[in-house]
Parts: sequence; C-alpha cells; structure tokens
Amino acid sequence: MDSYSILMLQELTQKIFLKFRLMLKKELQELFGAMPQIVKDKLQPVMDNLLERAADLDAETDKASEYYEDEHEDIMREVHKVKYLNDQWQIMNSKKNN
Repeated sequence: MDSYSILMLQELTQKIFLKFRLMLKKELQELFGAMPQIVKDKLQPVMDNLLERAADLDAETDKASEYYEDEHEDIMREVHKVKYLNDQWQIMNSKKNN
C-alpha cells in the first residue's frame, strides 16, 4: 500500500471512530432504558449523572484530546458498575423466582 492510501485509510478510520463516539449519550439512554424498573429506581441518580456527563462529552469539540479520552474512560468505568449491579439483580431475581 502506498503512503497516500495509508493516509486515507487512517483518516477514514479516525472519522468512523469519532462518529461512533458522538453517540455516547444515546447509547447510554438505550442501555439504561432496557434495565428493569427496580434497578432504574435505585440507580437513577447515578444514571442521570452519567447521562449528563455523556452529553457534555458528546458536545466536546476535540475528540482526540486527553480530557476526552480520560472522561470517556471514567464514564465507561461507571457504566460497567451499573451494568454489574443490573446483572447481579437479574441473577438474584432469577434465583428467587426458581
């Protein structure tokens, strides 16, 4: 591959990457919306905070900045905690129903 092709491929990859990252708030809304109401009730303040942070991050103009990377990482770390709590509730609820 010549250097021009490599450059064009890198540019296209970066555009796709940035476009994907623009949808963080929407993805979180879909994820949180699919959770059972009892989980939403307990974790609503946390989910609201994460959605607000995601909206701020989506509005960030420099998607390649260190701030963007760090904040995205922090948000995803918290999202994984919410997902873990949801999974634990699902496990406990399924054991209770059996």
